[in-house]
Amino acid sequence: MDILAAVLTAIGLAACAGLRAFLPIFGVGLAARLLGWPLPSGLDTFASDTALLIFGIATLVELAADKIPVVDNILDAIHTVIGPSWESWLLTSHSRIFHCRTPLRWPS
Repeated sequence: MDILAAVLTAIGLAACAGLRAFLPIFGVGLAARLLGWPLPSGLDTFASDTALLIFGIATLVELAADKIPVVDNILDAIHTVIGPSWESWLLTSHSRIFHCRTPLRWPS
């Protein structure tokens, strides 16, 4: 069952990463809160009320901003940096799910 959870988490985060920047983080926090997904100690704040509120609002703003072209272009420029960096941080800090013997590290 752990392997299934790891595969579903990876597929969900990969699918969301191409769509929105805040949605994967909000989804992980919401899944931890509602479904009881275990999060590593560094990520347990994603399930807090404050984090869910902030990422929920950010997700709604991001979805609404797609309807205004100028705001959409500005958000796309910002998310070019934010999206990959947050999702790679989420993956590397959540590497215990994948049973990695050593944590993933950026090349020096």
